[in-house]
Amino acid sequence: MANPTAAKTAHRRSRSTDLGAKQLADLLKLSEKDNDQKCEERNNKFIAGEIGNDLNEITSEELQKMVTDVNDGRLMKLEKDYSSEFNEMKNSCDKLLEQGRDLATILEQSSRLEKLTRLGMDMKNHTNILMYTARLCIQLKDYDTLGDYITMLSKKRGLLKFSFSKMISLVCIEVKSIDDEKVRDKLVETLRNVTAGKIYVEIHRARLTRLVSQRLEREGKLDEAWNIMMELQVETFGSMEMDEKVNYLMEQMRLSILKGEWIRALVISRKINRSFFDQDDAMGVIHNLKVIYFNYMIQISLNDGEYLEVARHYLEIFKTPELKDSVEQVHLLKCAALYTLLAQHSNEQWDLLHRIAEIKKFKEIPVYGALVKLFTKEELVNYKTNFLPDFEKALRVGIPNCEVTAVFENTEKGEKRWNDFKIRMGEHNLRMVAKYYSKITFARLANLMDCSEDEMETFLCDLIVSGVIPHAKIDRPKKVISLKAPVDNLGVLDSWASDVNKLTGLLNNISHLILKEEMIHKNYVEKSTYF
Repeated sequence: MANPTAAKTAHRRSRSTDLGAKQLADLLKLSEKDNDQKCEERNNKFIAGEIGNDLNEITSEELQKMVTDVNDGRLMKLEKDYSSEFNEMKNSCDKLLEQGRDLATILEQSSRLEKLTRLGMDMKNHTNILMYTARLCIQLKDYDTLGDYITMLSKKRGLLKFSFSKMISLVCIEVKSIDDEKVRDKLVETLRNVTAGKIYVEIHRARLTRLVSQRLEREGKLDEAWNIMMELQVETFGSMEMDEKVNYLMEQMRLSILKGEWIRALVISRKINRSFFDQDDAMGVIHNLKVIYFNYMIQISLNDGEYLEVARHYLEIFKTPELKDSVEQVHLLKCAALYTLLAQHSNEQWDLLHRIAEIKKFKEIPVYGALVKLFTKEELVNYKTNFLPDFEKALRVGIPNCEVTAVFENTEKGEKRWNDFKIRMGEHNLRMVAKYYSKITFARLANLMDCSEDEMETFLCDLIVSGVIPHAKIDRPKKVISLKAPVDNLGVLDSWASDVNKLTGLLNNISHLILKEEMIHKNYVEKSTYF
C-alpha cells in the first residue's frame, strides 16, 4: 500500500513548476479518491443494513422518514407492521439458497411480501426486503438479474423513496468492485436510467455519470465524455456535499479545457464560490482543490490573454497555507510578478505590482526585485543596455540561486510572451516621455527609445491602433509627434467652472481684506482727531 504522506509530498513538489494537464488530472483523481472515501463513510452510515425494532438502531435520517414518502409526493402512514412476515421470508430464502435453488425462485418468495409492504406503507420492512434482495444478487454475482429487478421496481406504483434510495446507494458502492467491464457498464447504464428525473437519487446519478465519462475518456471518446458530464447541473444538487460538488465541477472544467471549450470552462468556474477554499482543512483536501482550481483558471486566463488575472491566480495559490514557507512560494511570486509586468498598464496593474514588491518573500528574490523596480521608477528603460545584460539570462535560462520559470519558455507561446514583454517596455518608455514632452520630434524619440526612426514609427503606430496610447498623433511631414492627451468638451467646461469659482473666491477674499483695511484706517483717523 502506498504511503499517503509520500504521495502528498510528491504532489506538493510537483507544484514547484507549472502543472501540466496530466499532473492536474492525477491531483484531481487523488482528491476524488478522498471524496469517494468520504462518500463511502456517509453511505455506510446511511446504509445501516436492516432497520430493527429498537430505536437505537435507527439513524436520525431514518427517524425523519418514518412517515413514508411515496414516489408521487404523498405522505402516507404505516398501516401494518410486517416484521414477522419479513423474518419468515428471510429464513425461507436462506434455506432455499442453501438447497442450491436458483435466484429466480428466491425472488418469487420475496416479491409478494415486497408488494404488501410497499402498498401497506411499511417502509421499515420494505427497505429491509430491497436491501436483502440486492445483497443476495451481489453475493451470487448475478448482476443482470439485479439490473432487471431495479428496473422493474422503479416502475412500481407507490414506490417508497427512502427504501429505493437506500438500495441504490448500496448498489452504487458495489458496482465499482465488478471486474467484468461489460457487466459493470451495463449495470451502470441501468442505474443511470432508473435514477433519471428522481431528485432523491440525483447524487447517485451524478457519481454514475462520472464513471461513464471516465470510461469514455479512456476509450478516447473525449466529445462523448464531455457531453455526458455537461448533462448535469450539480450546483443545484442540495443533497451533494460541497467538497464533492466542487470536485465534480472541476472535472467539468478539466474536460472543457481539454476539448477547447474555454467559454464553457469559464462559466463553470463561476459556479464555484471561492470562499469555499478559505475553510480550515486539516487533511489538505480543500487546499488540493484550490491548487487545481486556480491552475485551471490560469490556463483559461492565458488563453484569453488576460495576464493580470493570471497574476492574481498565482497569488491566490501563493496564499495557500499548505505552501507556507516553502520553495514553491518563490516560484509562484516570480510568475505573479512577470505576468503583472506583462499586463497592460492600468491603476489595477500598478497597484498589484507595488503590492507584490512589498511581500516579504519577494524581497528574497533580488533579481526579480530589481526588475520590478525598473518599471516602478519613473525613468526610461534601455532594452539593450539596462535590460538584456542583467535580466535576459535569468528570465529565459536561469542563473545560480534563481531558477527559471515557464513564462518565457522556448515555445511559440513563450516567444509571444517575450515579444509582449518588449512591447510593455516600450509602453513604459512612452509613458515616461509623455510626462515630460507634449510634442517631440522623430529623431529625439528614436534616440530616447534606442531604435531607428522607422522602428520607432512602426512601434508607435501599432500602439495607437491597438488603443494603448490613442491620444498620440503623428505629423509625418514635420516629423513631430504630439503626446498631449486631448480634453473633451465636458472636461473644458469643468475646468472653466473650476477656474471661475477660484476667481470669484479670490475676489471675495480680496474685497474682504480691503474692507478690513479701510475699517482699521477709519478707526485710527477718528481716534487721532479726538485726541
